[in-house]
Amino acid sequence: MGNPSVRRSLRLNPETWVCTGLFLLDALLLCLATLRHTFWRDETQAWLIARDSSSLSDLIRNLHYESHPPLWHLLLYAITRLSWNPEWMKLPNLICAVAAAGMVLYCQRLSRMTRIGIAFSYLFLFEYGVIDRNYMLGVVLLVAATLLATGRGRRKAWAVPILLSLAALSSLPALILACGVLVAYLGREMDKLRREGQPVLRLIERTDLIVGTLVVGASALVAVLAIRPPADTGLMLSMTHRATGPLAIFLRCGKSLTSAYMPVPVVAHQFWDSNIFYPLSHRMDMVFDLLGWALLAGFAVYLRRPLARYFFLVGSGILLLQLKIAGSVGVRHLGWLFICLVLALLMEYAYGTMRETERPGWQRRMLSAVLVCQVYSGLFAVAVSLRYPFSSSQEVAGFLRSHKLDAVPLVFEPDYVGTSVLAYLQRPVAYNLEQHSLASFVLFNRDEYLNQHIPSRAELDEVSAGRGAPVLIMGTPLTPEQEDGLRVHLLASYDNAINPYDVYYVYR
Repeated sequence: MGNPSVRRSLRLNPETWVCTGLFLLDALLLCLATLRHTFWRDETQAWLIARDSSSLSDLIRNLHYESHPPLWHLLLYAITRLSWNPEWMKLPNLICAVAAAGMVLYCQRLSRMTRIGIAFSYLFLFEYGVIDRNYMLGVVLLVAATLLATGRGRRKAWAVPILLSLAALSSLPALILACGVLVAYLGREMDKLRREGQPVLRLIERTDLIVGTLVVGASALVAVLAIRPPADTGLMLSMTHRATGPLAIFLRCGKSLTSAYMPVPVVAHQFWDSNIFYPLSHRMDMVFDLLGWALLAGFAVYLRRPLARYFFLVGSGILLLQLKIAGSVGVRHLGWLFICLVLALLMEYAYGTMRETERPGWQRRMLSAVLVCQVYSGLFAVAVSLRYPFSSSQEVAGFLRSHKLDAVPLVFEPDYVGTSVLAYLQRPVAYNLEQHSLASFVLFNRDEYLNQHIPSRAELDEVSAGRGAPVLIMGTPLTPEQEDGLRVHLLASYDNAINPYDVYYVYR
């Protein structure tokens, strides 16, 4: 019959059943979208680097031009020792996405509608949850660390710095937020000492805090050294060529905030990295700048707990500065501003001393409007992804296999067009025009950034080396004159994926 008290608690706690149903629905959507997902170049670049690194030291050397900390690549390195099939890359990201959704949905310090809005948001449900990059790994670690850091008791004190250390090694935005959560954690411990009438200096007696802070600091140092790009990397060159003054950066930040909180895509199957506000922005730049700043100020007022408010404002400010200096304007980059808000909300409603119903009506409506936009965008993205492929790379690989072209020499232009096709073909190399050699992953150095070109017929003949005419796969179509000069003709083209940048033209 079972334990009567357990049966009674389950029967009297309908919220548990609601959370479980929502969690299962979220996990189902994530699983379906993940199974349907096809990789594009940003995802498979990391896979090929991990796959083709012969050792851990070789992996660190190969990350030289990536400007990413090594945690995601280390995870992929372990997987690629078992299989070259890139489909395995989906598993760790799916686990992280489901875990993050579960932690949010069962976190009853937030209202049910807020939990639904976060778990089914565009970022949790699609951009980070389905697209396999290093972002969701950082999100799940940050959410777990924030929940533990603002929870009751000290029995899991060591878990907080460990989780923050790992988050710092996942991406630059996660590093910024991990440092913020650590400061908030230390601030919370100071507040506890003040309330107990003890001197703040007693913190130095806490071995777990001292050692934990040192561990997070060491991880942050490793991450910064890994992120620091070489002088001839494409990132540094693009920053050098971008003539942007402080005023222009400030003015564009408002629109970035609007895009981060309300990432509503255009209603089309090629919706990725779009926003319904962008087509209007040429006429209404000032409106969306002001809307973004108004949302930032509104959430700062919404957050009453000082630690949550300061974390949100400082974290958002540093993220904006980092994004604008790097010139990152994609939803995948701007989304970290929404993650900062989520962590601040978890801090705000810690200990159960505050309730969302205590907020003025306009504050609740503001948060609801943002979360409604997020949920709509997340469900829209998943629905479209179940019908259309995110990338055409798997179709290109299938075409090459079906026409017995998967073993002939391959040439891609630009070089990064080939990473996903190579991953799906599980081939070791193709000819890299910018590196003038056989390679798999791309070095985003000066040559890749400045010297992209159409290959000559002599280069194609050199690549063939008696092994048959090479297949040339372009990211843009050749003109009839270029086709005649290269003595090639179009075999197939693919330009109907969700990702509008993912285009292939296959010539031979």
